[in-house]
Amino acid sequence: MVEKRRQTSDSLESRLKVSCLARAATVAEQWKPTKVISLLDPCLAADKIPSFPAASHSVFLFFDQESIPATAHLGQIGRELRSELEDVYVDDRSRLLIHCHAGASRSTAAALIAICVLRPDISGRQAFQDLLKLCTKPWPNRRIIEEMSRDIHQRRELLEAVDLYRREHPRRLEAYRRLNPRRGIFSPVQR
Repeated sequence: MVEKRRQTSDSLESRLKVSCLARAATVAEQWKPTKVISLLDPCLAADKIPSFPAASHSVFLFFDQESIPATAHLGQIGRELRSELEDVYVDDRSRLLIHCHAGASRSTAAALIAICVLRPDISGRQAFQDLLKLCTKPWPNRRIIEEMSRDIHQRRELLEAVDLYRREHPRRLEAYRRLNPRRGIFSPVQR
């Protein structure tokens, strides 16, 4: 069995990045991740999915809708993604880039779970504070967190932290919807 080590927030910031699709290739070129996880819309054309030849790359295709029912498909994605994150956890030389279409919902939900996997001794609220160090305006997909956090002790605290953040920033999602077209990010599906 590989001995797992506690990760400090400093090493967390050097091991985990969150991006949008439009910037993922540039971030990867500059930051040199060892692992890339892409969480993208299933209707995205295959030639629009960036490749990362210098990193291990996993692509998960599903729509970013919080209203989607609990399905075997989302549960399977959650299990596979958790497995990918466990692999990153046991190798302290790994550098993980997680991206989705806009870099706000799917990727930040997965990054929040990654933080809990990399730092299992912290609370869910502290994990959310660490997420805010990685990206200043996340909008983690609550449904993804529900599915992916089933086996971690911070589950309830993660959901409470996400809900608190949303109550404190009730206009953030609408701001993203207005800002994203100016950033060159167009989503084929609106939540």
